[in-house]
Amino acid sequence: MFHTETDASKVAFVSLVEQLKHWGYKLVDCQVSTRHLINFGAEEIARVDFTNMLNQYCDESPEPSAWQSV
Repeated sequence: MFHTETDASKVAFVSLVEQLKHWGYKLVDCQVSTRHLINFGAEEIARVDFTNMLNQYCDESPEPSAWQSV
């Protein structure tokens, strides 16, 4: 992510996660665990648990307003 202000990417990520929560999203697949992501509350989960969560949540529809411009 490109930014010209210090920590702008952190602010953008936190804002994205808050918006995703508002829309009812349950997972953010970070793919690689880093201390940076763990500081934001990321948790490593077993692959089988992740697969089970995907099977549970992927059939859910997002909020009707999700990904619509305001």
